[in-house]
Amino acid sequence: MYEVEVQYFAAARDLAGCSHEHIALRTSEVSLAEFTQLLANRHPRLAPFLPRMRLALNDELHAVVATIRAHDRVAVLPPVAGGSDTLCELRDSPLSVDEAIAAVTHPGAGGIALFIGVVRDHAETGQVARLDYEAHERLAVQEMQRILRELVQEFPGVRLCALHRVGSLGIGEIAVIVAAIQMAVSHRGEPLREILRSLLTMVVVSAAGATFAAALIGAADEFSSWIIGQALGANDHAFATELTKRMVDPLKDPNDTVGFALIIFVGILMVITAVIQLALMIVRYGMLVLLVGVLPLTASATNTEMGMMWFKRAVAWLAGFIIYKPVAALIYATAIYLMSAPQAPGGKAPDGTPQTLKIVMGVTMMIIAVVALPAILRFVSPRTS
Repeated sequence: MYEVEVQYFAAARDLAGCSHEHIALRTSEVSLAEFTQLLANRHPRLAPFLPRMRLALNDELHAVVATIRAHDRVAVLPPVAGGSDTLCELRDSPLSVDEAIAAVTHPGAGGIALFIGVVRDHAETGQVARLDYEAHERLAVQEMQRILRELVQEFPGVRLCALHRVGSLGIGEIAVIVAAIQMAVSHRGEPLREILRSLLTMVVVSAAGATFAAALIGAADEFSSWIIGQALGANDHAFATELTKRMVDPLKDPNDTVGFALIIFVGILMVITAVIQLALMIVRYGMLVLLVGVLPLTASATNTEMGMMWFKRAVAWLAGFIIYKPVAALIYATAIYLMSAPQAPGGKAPDGTPQTLKIVMGVTMMIIAVVALPAILRFVSPRTS
């Protein structure tokens, strides 16, 4: 008696309903076509898929299996099990959902994504009776294979099947089937590592971020107070004296209308600048509290592209609001030094450098301090509007 041991794997096993069996042969040697027909007769559900199956003979895959001999071991493998990760074809016969599922099924996959496109009875232009599909078969298959290869390269472990009909299709007939799975064993841990990285970032930011930010804010505030104090105390506290003198002197001369108007203009500018500066400082403290509170939340989402973008933006904004006060203080200190600078020897300044002009220049620098905040934010975060 001549027998052959047959093993079925993956989808072939499901269709055959068994994992292995012994099949009797009438002769000691049969052709591949005869053996395939024998399998089809024994397993009708497997029959439609046998042309797509790979046969391993005596534990080896062969490009061509010509004959099957008694006592051979034959393994029936789905296309993906033999090394091909994709099934891609154009067909003029009805498409089989079962075949598409069998082509991608693997024990290492826990789910199958399946898309089925059918012919519907209407389109934007009106009712549809049928659809006629035509294609340059060689070029169409090449393009489909190119797309599938790119997907396989981008997503390691993916199994794909793409089948498309050509010819005349009636309403409800299947025009296209796309099936895909991704092997669980192909997951390389990147998502888990990214999640752990984001959690670690959140822990570090939550534990040390607020303390570090508070230290920087305290240092910035102390530096601002110190530099302003140094500027006010320069030249024997000449700033208040010189400013008062320059503001009062024009009022002593009723005929000095230009000086009087200039003093009014400068005074109004100083008041407006002071009010705006006060409002900006209030906004600064509010934003610092908000950003320090939001920072751990953005850190927890750094495993995503959007979350990383917002984390970097929050850090940039926090840095911008921290350094704003020292920068504004430096500008104010420069303005104070300028306005409190002593006159030239003899009480007479050189031509073209009147002390009133120094006052105007100092006030101008104070106005510049107002626009320092948006300038800093634009510098640390170019996308800030």
